[in-house]
Amino acid sequence: MYVSRREVSHLRETTSTLTVANVVPGCRYLEYNHDDHFEAATGTLQAENTDGLLEYKAHIWIEDTPDGGASQLLTHINGEPLDRYLREPRQSDLVPRDWRAEPQAPPSSTTPIYAHCHCKGVEFWIAFPNAASAETESPWPDLLVPSETGSSANLKNYPWWIPTPNHYLAGTCARRSCTRASGFDITLWAFVPVANITLDADGKVPFTRSPYWGTIKTYRSRDDVTRPFCGRCGASVFYDGHGTPSVVDVAVGLLDARSGARAEEVLAWWPGRVSFKEYALNRKLIQGIAEGLGEWGERCRGQTFVVPSSVLDASEGKE
Repeated sequence: MYVSRREVSHLRETTSTLTVANVVPGCRYLEYNHDDHFEAATGTLQAENTDGLLEYKAHIWIEDTPDGGASQLLTHINGEPLDRYLREPRQSDLVPRDWRAEPQAPPSSTTPIYAHCHCKGVEFWIAFPNAASAETESPWPDLLVPSETGSSANLKNYPWWIPTPNHYLAGTCARRSCTRASGFDITLWAFVPVANITLDADGKVPFTRSPYWGTIKTYRSRDDVTRPFCGRCGASVFYDGHGTPSVVDVAVGLLDARSGARAEEVLAWWPGRVSFKEYALNRKLIQGIAEGLGEWGERCRGQTFVVPSSVLDASEGKE
């Protein structure tokens, strides 16, 4: 959110219910720029809702993705199209919805995916699914089975986290605690068994919690949930806990995948729901990404990086 000093004063005078949340460790919330404007992370705002306060105009720095990233999942908000700039807004080229960088060598289906934060104080590798992946246990996530309408019990231990043989499940989340922890209204998570995460490229150093590694620091948003983040650059790393000790939610932005930001060689995205959307403050934004996800899922139907709707058939018979 771009805010000038004058606009900050105006908000103070006209908006009595808007505050900035008590941000948690690791949360990105404010950046001050040399041209006298602030960039505030919208996930830190507290209000009954933020509709009418925020105006979304564009995606920027698409060049860094290089597959278009989330700009292909969020194309409109409240019927208004969002521009896509390669770099800075109004100072770089606009690109079409399906833009991709020039293709490189095809991604490997066997080489582990390198994941790291911005400063590389936190590094790890994610192996592609194997026999150990299916031996994991975990309840159903709200992404697939809304907590308001169904039980998360996975009594048959259906491996929903590997919806296709070579891909882990990934999706979008509007959970308020995730919003507060990251600073952003939407969080992108990949569900990965800890058996497939190692601290070295050769797969010999296993995932560990006691202690975590590198520059990881932790914040506990509840008794059974730990949120590791980089203590140096602030990047979110995992959502760890809530009855899922053998599966962690990995922040997708850490994956340095050859295909791009959506890591389509190893992740399959669920287009049917934004997790915990019922609790979102920024309802128009969440509705926009819900609609965009659905449209993207239809355009890419049959691709291995889109979760087939048949996964819900298993969830309906989960008990």
